[in-house]
Amino acid sequence: MRKVAGIGIAAVVAIAIVFAVVQKNNEGTSVAPESTLDSNVRNIAGGEVAQVGAVPFQVSLLTANPDAVAANPDDRGKWLWAQCGGSLIAKRWVLTADHCIPRTAAGAINTAYIYVGIGNNNYWDSFAGTTLFYVIQTYPARVDGVGLDLMLLKLNRAVTYTENVQPVALPVAIDPNVWPEKDSVATISGWGKQLDGTSSDVLRKVNTAIGDSPGDDVCRDNSGNARVTNFYNSTKDICVKGGTFGGTSAGACSGDSGGPLTVAVDGIPVLAGAASVALGVKGADGVVNFCTGYLPTLYARVPTNIGWIVPAVVTNVVVATANGGVQMSWGNPLSTPALPVTDYVVQLREVGVTDFGEVNDGVSVNKSVLISGVDPAKTYEARVAGINAVNSADTQQRLFSPVVRFTGAGVVVTTTTTTTTTTSTTSTTSTTSTTSTTSTTSTTSTTSTTSTIPLSPTVPLSPTVPLSTTSTVVVESPKVDPVIFGAEDGGKNIVPTLTSVLQPTASSAPIAETVNTSAGQTMDFIAAAQVAGVATPKGSVVSLRVSGVSSKICSVKKSSLVLKKAGQCRMTVLVKAGKAKAKATSVKLTVK
Repeated sequence: MRKVAGIGIAAVVAIAIVFAVVQKNNEGTSVAPESTLDSNVRNIAGGEVAQVGAVPFQVSLLTANPDAVAANPDDRGKWLWAQCGGSLIAKRWVLTADHCIPRTAAGAINTAYIYVGIGNNNYWDSFAGTTLFYVIQTYPARVDGVGLDLMLLKLNRAVTYTENVQPVALPVAIDPNVWPEKDSVATISGWGKQLDGTSSDVLRKVNTAIGDSPGDDVCRDNSGNARVTNFYNSTKDICVKGGTFGGTSAGACSGDSGGPLTVAVDGIPVLAGAASVALGVKGADGVVNFCTGYLPTLYARVPTNIGWIVPAVVTNVVVATANGGVQMSWGNPLSTPALPVTDYVVQLREVGVTDFGEVNDGVSVNKSVLISGVDPAKTYEARVAGINAVNSADTQQRLFSPVVRFTGAGVVVTTTTTTTTTTSTTSTTSTTSTTSTTSTTSTTSTTSTTSTIPLSPTVPLSPTVPLSTTSTVVVESPKVDPVIFGAEDGGKNIVPTLTSVLQPTASSAPIAETVNTSAGQTMDFIAAAQVAGVATPKGSVVSLRVSGVSSKICSVKKSSLVLKKAGQCRMTVLVKAGKAKAKATSVKLTVK
């Protein structure tokens, strides 16, 4: 993680290390509660073991510094290995912290030295066999070190969802202006360091609490002390409290960078941030401890910047009478995503019907569609979402516009309010004074006791050979500057507010995927109908109904077909084309 040091005094009491921290801030001097090295301290790396599947979206990252590789091509022990975490957000997409990915001195990223483990809660075991993935494209949210501490990684192949491997829900149906609320229970996880300086081979997790609300200008610890003030910005950061939570001290540390911060919504974990900044305490011996368990941690904020990951809400939705039906049009998304819009999905339902159907208008970036076959005497509701490479296959990650209600004659009845309004880092930013900022990159402190890690600068990592667990990977913080200690000399390491959104530097056109009907997958209605052999003419509206006898095999959720487990999914596909009545076809879809 990036590190920020506060002024502190460390004292040794008996066999336990007790920290009494005094930190200057703009609200006077405050003393933090004592924290000891005892069995009740639970940093992520020392928290409870996360059983397989407990955090199904957690991924492991291992990177080597490209310049170090070039300088020492035959000595892997000098490649400056870095350990991080990340979140699986779609079948081919991982979200992590920007500072987790090392760059060359010229600022270039070499994907040959980025390895991702998915589906194994043992860090080293994850980089072998079917759980090993490679990165083929990166999309950073920073320009020359300035910007949001987030990065999208495109995997070399699609992940197959299982009970233990699932994407984390993005906050696409939540108002980022109020979520997550201060004091909300949050969960963090990772393989990072614990208080004794060792890392955990096994994934750990712990509950903590949100220390701010959107719009706050102060990050406070669990005792209410202001720990981060003049460089903290709640449009880009989420403050996670340190201190005692549920009887234990909870926090993140080096090696946890990029890992997920989730807050449950209706019992579902929703991604709120990626681990970014750790606060440190400088002891009397000059050593800085970044694993105190009582100082706050900053996570790069996802809700406010959701429009950078997937297309944001579209603007200016309009309906009007047209020859053959109702014409619906809309404007551009509120912000520019890292990967461009490749399609728009329009959903329609008759008022009183629970589920939306999907209008089959083909794949097009045209911001208009003719909805045919509507009854002028009835009232309908419609909504539209932008699609890019991230959410093309993962329908649950789509951010829909407010619902528009209109008659089949094209007369707007009312427009409902929505909780999916987003603010964009391109339109709502605040600048940080350059007098209080420092560079955001530096070397990684790394040592190695052996050079047997089977990685090659030219040959991809063999998926059949595990990484050596005898190799010591010491990662204070991947891509972090030397820390300047003390409030007097501006001891802060800052990522300024994002002022512009990077456009993709590599081709981001979606790659055609073979339709996967394995358990754990989701499918949109049109894809499900076509796989089942039902014709869906362009302009038709498609909806599904699952038979009760198949409710354990498949179900309809948020206008998607969810494949739960292997078996026969019996369903009825309804296709309404033109003015003809909807045609119902009973079909069976084999779930593998």
